[in-house]
Amino acid sequence: MNRLGGLFDVESRREEIEALDEEMSKPGFWDNPARAQQIVRRRNALEGPLKQYEEFQGRLEDVDLLYELAEEDGDEAAFEDV
Repeated sequence: MNRLGGLFDVESRREEIEALDEEMSKPGFWDNPARAQQIVRRRNALEGPLKQYEEFQGRLEDVDLLYELAEEDGDEAAFEDV
């Protein structure tokens, strides 16, 4: 699930965050405060939804695992919990 509806390209966001992190680590980054703030805002705008996506994906994987375990055990009550 690397793409969500074609609108949320996870890998591209990660790559852009990495590139922005590299830019932010360069000497003199804060020499132009206006530009630096734009870069920080862009990074934050990318990171927030990415974190939410990753949390959702983790929960989805947990549910999938619980479903598989319930299926293996044939536990009807566990299916209701999933």
